Amino acid sequence: MNRRELLLAGLIGSLLRGQVEDAALFKQVFEAVWTAVRDQFYDPNTRGVDWIEIKRKFAPRVSACSSRQQLLTLLREMLRRLHNSHIFLYSREEWDLRENILPFNFDRLGDRVFIRELLHPKAPDDSTPFRLGDEILSVDQLPPGSLQPYSPATLQEVKGNPNFGPAASVAEVSIRRAGKTYNCRIRRVMRKRDLRNAVIAEPLSGIKVLRMLSDTVRGNSSTCAKVIRIRCAD
Repeated sequence: MNRRELLLAGLIGSLLRGQVEDAALFKQVFEAVWTAVRDQFYDPNTRGVDWIEIKRKFAPRVSACSSRQQLLTLLREMLRRLHNSHIFLYSREEWDLRENILPFNFDRLGDRVFIRELLHPKAPDDSTPFRLGDEILSVDQLPPGSLQPYSPATLQEVKGNPNFGPAASVAEVSIRRAGKTYNCRIRRVMRKRDLRNAVIAEPLSGIKVLRMLSDTVRGNSSTCAKVIRIRCAD
């Protein structure tokens, strides 16, 4: 099990499938998560964190949890002590949401967001509500700052990010194109399994553009993409 899979142990039993809520099960799940870090975290020194002491502080608080969400919040607080973006604990509901994204990838320029790639584009004789370069003004009435890309490198918050949603759910998207505003309804699609962190394009003969996506962290756990363009001659 690698470090990204560690807490997708994350799909731990009945708790995260939403079947049962009781104190004994909550304690078992806490113990399973704590033990997984102790035994399988990539750094045996847990990045300098005294993991035994962490258990001493957090274990007594499990008995005060009266719902799955309270336990998830407690476990996430414990995991944040590792200061490692590759570890996050998803509920089954959140994991399912993470599988479905808006049908386009986007670049961020300051606080503005622009479409850079269409996913599952329609046939040439079909109309499509989006074009490359369209500016995203809102998604489901949320501002573009709340729109964060799916990241294969960093585990991230799902709720509150309108890029994610239930399978085939319909999103209300407002865009700006050539100075005009358009409101569109679009279905989310299953995310691509071969999502790349680097793309090479050749917009003009003899000129290539290398676009690299790198993850940065804003606030506690949301993720955004940074785009670096390098031009070079053949």
